[in-house]
Amino acid sequence: MIFQNFFWGICIGMLMVTVMTLIITNLTRIDFQRSSIFQFHQLALYIPLFFFVAIREELVFRTYMLWRLNDKIGPVVSMVCVTVIFIAEHIIGGSTLKNSILGAGLGAVLFGIATLKTGNIALSTGLHFAWNLLHWMLFVEVVSKENGRQGEIVSYAAYIVVMLLGILTVSQLIKSQKRYNSI
Repeated sequence: MIFQNFFWGICIGMLMVTVMTLIITNLTRIDFQRSSIFQFHQLALYIPLFFFVAIREELVFRTYMLWRLNDKIGPVVSMVCVTVIFIAEHIIGGSTLKNSILGAGLGAVLFGIATLKTGNIALSTGLHFAWNLLHWMLFVEVVSKENGRQGEIVSYAAYIVVMLLGILTVSQLIKSQKRYNSI
């Protein structure tokens, strides 16, 4: 079941990035270009790197901490606590307040629900890995100066829509695999 959850996480994560890209490119003049740091001959290096980044965050935030808090104070309050800490980590790591709250915050909710629904981090790791790999490594949004504000608004709106769709998909379509789960 763990490998199946990881696979579904990758599929859902890739679909989310694809939908976000389609929304953005159809609503504003933002182009997606291949990241200048990505070199195809180094793909074998990038894949494990992005996997380890995703699994590190899932291990730190969605294993013991989330499960223990869930046992003690329930799923909603535990999700809020872990989400706040996840946002703080991203702020400390140099992300802007807006990106940390909207980006990491919605991601934390999605990954937390995936973990509580399945009782493990395979689905959340697959989601996180696919998102990071496709969105941050392969593609970079290029916004023209005259389209900057509109592009930013459309990008954030597309991200929010896609994350909410991801949360809805995981919460409605993934069957609970943990007996004490109430999400």
